[in-house]
Amino acid sequence: GDQIAEIDVGCPGLVAFSANGSHVVAYSFGNSEQFGPEEFVGVFDTQTGELLASVDGEYAGLAARLTNDGAKLIVGSWVGAVHAFDLEALIAGASPADASLMPPIQANDPLILRLAVSPDGKTVATAAWDSPVKVFSLETGELIEEIGGPLDGQTIHNMGFHPTRPHLMVTSPPAQVRIHTLDIDELVRIGESRLTRNMTEAECQTHLGAPCEEVQPS
Repeated sequence: GDQIAEIDVGCPGLVAFSANGSHVVAYSFGNSEQFGPEEFVGVFDTQTGELLASVDGEYAGLAARLTNDGAKLIVGSWVGAVHAFDLEALIAGASPADASLMPPIQANDPLILRLAVSPDGKTVATAAWDSPVKVFSLETGELIEEIGGPLDGQTIHNMGFHPTRPHLMVTSPPAQVRIHTLDIDELVRIGESRLTRNMTEAECQTHLGAPCEEVQPS
């Protein structure tokens, strides 16, 4: 189709639209005639290609997304940290430090190559080379779950959140796509539905952390 905008970021890395399509988030390796040689993550106007806000230096990284409400810029940095920024503050000219919404989450070592944000903007999933997917709260920074083990040098995971349910879809090399629930109550219900016998008291304590009479259906 006809081109409506051109964004000059030199050598671009990963790019993504915002949920409503009004913005584009892009990582640049630099060497841009317009923006110079520095690496940065930029938020651009989709229609005009204008750079609205950016973060660089220790805050920049290959993986970046906007939350669905357009309020936060989430960046996975080269040093393995997740940063959450107030986009309005960045656009108004605030420094990354002043626009930061929480202390950085130390997620991976050494760098984050994939990042997904849940539709409600409360959860982030990260992936790095030869590492499990890690899921964190964007409200507290707490590690919620690790999915999968080290990949022994294989291609890193791709992943994405379900649009309406607390599910995370994760690729599992070499040839599987798995869907995980992040809701512990749903996980228990699924487990109960697949039981072919009642669990022993020892199994209830080991796997569910409670007496059988409290966790097993009658």
